[in-house]
Amino acid sequence: MTWRATGIGLQDLPPGSKKEVLVEGHPVLLLHHMEQVYATAARCTHSQGPLVDGKLQGNRLTCPRHGAVFDIKSGIVLQGPYGAMKTRELTIYPARVQDGSIEVDIP
Repeated sequence: MTWRATGIGLQDLPPGSKKEVLVEGHPVLLLHHMEQVYATAARCTHSQGPLVDGKLQGNRLTCPRHGAVFDIKSGIVLQGPYGAMKTRELTIYPARVQDGSIEVDIP
């Protein structure tokens, strides 16, 4: 794995929050849920909706544009846009906290 700095410290991402960052040209969404940091693609796979504006409930992230719901741990589509299942899984990136700073592995 090649860990890349996000420029975000854990103190800048309180529990229950999310923040979009650019990591080496990749838009990444950081999420702090249940004392764990997760990293996903920052845009919905259906219509590129900004997931940073979506609703996070537990491990479920809802796109603000058409309501697609993704599992932030696996990227699995829990509900597609408008209730259909016709969308791709969300890309998940490994994330870790190293010396208080959040890092992600982007292939």
